[in-house]
Amino acid sequence: MFERVRTVPFAQESGESAIMYSPEDVILYKLKYFNEGRMPKHPRDILAILETHQQTIELDYISYWARETGVEPIWEEILQEHHRRLGETK
Repeated sequence: MFERVRTVPFAQESGESAIMYSPEDVILYKLKYFNEGRMPKHPRDILAILETHQQTIELDYISYWARETGVEPIWEEILQEHHRRLGETK
């Protein structure tokens, strides 16, 4: 995860920057949080991230870590909903 972090400047005058996690890692965190608390905002956020980054997101990376961290069933449900919204069948 730390290899995937980007530092993005946001204030040129002061040289301040922000650490940005990859969309894939944000999804993995949200899967974890949803698994722990079942807050419906997390799947909604994940679907929005998938829609926004659908051309560049690394689904295999997410699937691997979802399996490794025990949230694969949740990930599969959300991914199926994403494909449904795109009009795909999987």
